[in-house]
Amino acid sequence: MDQSRNFKKELIEFKQRYESEAPFNWNNEVDEVEIKRAYTKIDDLSKKLYDFGLNGDVLNDREELFNLQKTMFNEIEQCEKRLLTLKEIWDFSSYVQLLFSNWNEIPWKKIVFDDLVLECATIEM
Repeated sequence: MDQSRNFKKELIEFKQRYESEAPFNWNNEVDEVEIKRAYTKIDDLSKKLYDFGLNGDVLNDREELFNLQKTMFNEIEQCEKRLLTLKEIWDFSSYVQLLFSNWNEIPWKKIVFDDLVLECATIEM
């Protein structure tokens, strides 16, 4: 039972670190380096969450072995959902940011307005 309590305590501490370390901030001047940094952070957090999930499963197996009530580790599921949503937001935001930054490289005389409108239409879908 002490293992379960200690694990729960570690999990709560991780969730607090996750809240402070996850790349929740976005500014309009995001470049490719910052985007890569955000994805690296999301990937690191995902790996740590996966490890917590495995450890939680081991503890649940032990509890089941001794006919104890399984401890629920809701924090893992909450963090996984938030991390997945965060990644989707970064995916979309970085796509839009990079799309529009590429437009800055097109000389005025070579702009095909209809192509730009079509690209914007793909964002709406």
